Formats: sequence, C-alpha cells, structure tokens
Amino acid sequence: MQREDGSALGAHSIVEWMEFYRQICGAYFALHPTKIGGEGVIVEIDETVIVKRKYNRGALRAEQQWVFGGVERGSGRCFIWPVERRDAATLLNIIRQFIVPGTTIISDMWAAYNRIDEMPELYQHYTVNHSENFVDPETGAHTQTIEGTWSYFKRMHRERGGTARTLFVDYVTEFCWRKRYKGPDVLYHLWSNIKEVHPLEAEEGGS
Repeated sequence: MQREDGSALGAHSIVEWMEFYRQICGAYFALHPTKIGGEGVIVEIDETVIVKRKYNRGALRAEQQWVFGGVERGSGRCFIWPVERRDAATLLNIIRQFIVPGTTIISDMWAAYNRIDEMPELYQHYTVNHSENFVDPETGAHTQTIEGTWSYFKRMHRERGGTARTLFVDYVTEFCWRKRYKGPDVLYHLWSNIKEVHPLEAEEGGS
C-alpha cells in the first residue's frame, strides 16, 4: 500500500493493523452486546454453511462450518453465530440472546423454528416455504435480506482465500461491525470505538 508521499506500508504492518482492528471490533461487542429488533421491527433469520478449504498432508480438503444469523431490516444490523447443531434447543437460545422481545421474526420452514411462537419473549413469527415460493403469497414474508447478507459474507470469505478456524470468530465479528457502521462515517465510528476501548492511548495519539 503506497502513501501519498511515495513511501509504502509493508505487508507486516497491514496485517498488524487488521489484527488491531478486529480486536477493537471484538472489544466493542463485548462492551455492547448485540441486540436487534424490537416491536414493529422485522428480523430475518437463517442458517448457512461456510466451506473452508485447507491443505492436509499435501491434499486439499474441505471443512464445513455451520453458522446461524439474523439481520434487522432497514438498518442491516446483524448477528452471526457458529453452531455445531441446528436443533431447536441451540437456535432458540441464540434467538433469545440476540433478538429483542416482541420482534417480528421471519424464517424458512426449518423444523427448529416451529416453537418460536411459543417463546415467552412474545415474538411474532412468519415463515416462507422456499420449496414453493421466494415470497409467501399471503403474508408477503421473505428472507431475501438475510440471504443477501450470506452472499456478502461468503464473498468476503472467498476473497480472503478462506479463514483459519482459529480466526473465524474474529472475522465474523469484523463483518458484523462493518454491517453496523457501514457508510461514510465508518472511520469516525472506528476512532470512537478505539477511544472507548483505549481512552488513554487515543487521547495521547490525538494530542
């Protein structure tokens, strides 16, 4: 990466900066746990599989990592959580953790979602049967927003050439931070987060 004065920023420095950036993203969500939705707000939920390829003893083999996520319509704020199981006990607990009570939730017909209407958080639940329609003809329910989010996430994953399992959560956290603070003020929000996480260092750097 070349600066305006012609000097270059080395690859090692770029790697260190990106590691620091992801640490800030993680620290931000530790201080401000994700909660999306609310009364009158729609959150689309879905699961998807991420295929990761790695070399093992000279052979290229694929590893799969299932993730479960939700995205808030309008704002694009989201959560993504790696899962080993996609049963009701696992997914309903994650819904409770990340989605505000009273939210309108839209999903496909995956059996694990059948009990969302019974949860004490009083979610309103609509479904779309993807084997028949992309949009439910009666309710207008669809999951196109979360499907677009998955496409964007997987494209970033491919552009990086895949992600080591040990760094996967860090990259997921970075992605969710970018979705929350997309737009022209992203650097302002990053600096504000740095000041919150490292107040003394930020003040010294700005003096």
